[in-house]
Amino acid sequence: MLDPSNPITSRDWFLHDLFNDPHFIDLRDDFLEQVAKYDLGLSQLIGRPMSNKEAWLLGIYSSKASDIFDIDKEVAKKGLYYSERLTAWGKDRRVTAQIEGSYITIAIGAETRVEDIKKVWSSTIAPLQDSISTERSKRLTPSRYPSLAYIIHKHLLQGRKMSEIHRDYMHSRLEGYDGEYGVESYSEFTRHYKNAVSGIKKTP
Repeated sequence: MLDPSNPITSRDWFLHDLFNDPHFIDLRDDFLEQVAKYDLGLSQLIGRPMSNKEAWLLGIYSSKASDIFDIDKEVAKKGLYYSERLTAWGKDRRVTAQIEGSYITIAIGAETRVEDIKKVWSSTIAPLQDSISTERSKRLTPSRYPSLAYIIHKHLLQGRKMSEIHRDYMHSRLEGYDGEYGVESYSEFTRHYKNAVSGIKKTP
């Protein structure tokens, strides 16, 4: 279960950093601006089928994102609709959840619908369930190096070799990375990256 809006695992953090990259934000803003000209309700945010024009725009912009960031096209599509600031039809349909003791309390707006709850289940409610259930939380171990994989990815996009990136990391001078440094071997370093981007990075 990947959740870039509430990152825990290295894969979550990779998507979080990817979708909040300034260049990705610019691309997403441009895409949503174009979509709004044909669909003011942004159908994909509220579960309605998209129009042919929106589907065409999504294909163009997801291809751009896929090429620029070297990611899978389906992942790019999710990123184009991703935003922590966008909620379905505003506050009157918002769904919030919080832990109270051993239970989770879900609050809904006056116009909230069942599909709104379904949309935030995996990103908002399920993680809370994981946090109060030892058995469920075993499958979600917080990453020790949250943003490392994405920083590695950005260096690779610049044409750098993995060995060069690892060398900078071992000397605690990896540009753009301000997280914790470890003593990972080269194989551990590359494995961390590959595990984080599996299913996200574009396949040859």
